[in-house]
Amino acid sequence: PEQLAWCGVDSVLLYWEEILLMVGPYGDWLKYTYDEPAHLVTECDGVRVLTRGKHEFLQRVPESLVSILGIGSFTPGALLYDALDLFHSQAARGDDNLRLIGPSHFH
Repeated sequence: PEQLAWCGVDSVLLYWEEILLMVGPYGDWLKYTYDEPAHLVTECDGVRVLTRGKHEFLQRVPESLVSILGIGSFTPGALLYDALDLFHSQAARGDDNLRLIGPSHFH
């Protein structure tokens, strides 16, 4: 690679001409393509990708967000977030989600 940069504490970015590869701690990867040369700038929680026309910031999605916003998640945070969404849309089902969480999580 032309450039190599740490992305947070457990991911790495590899850059070749117009191709950027983000590799996670378990070998999962994402490929990004660019129409122009890019420059990587490491930050403490991610990497800035600078080109002539763009300024992007890449970082791994924190596990706390995955547990709340992940598809099919039934963690207490996900149920509470769904209950709030249902409350805003004035759906009575939001109360059902609060009951699923149970009183032990409301201290």
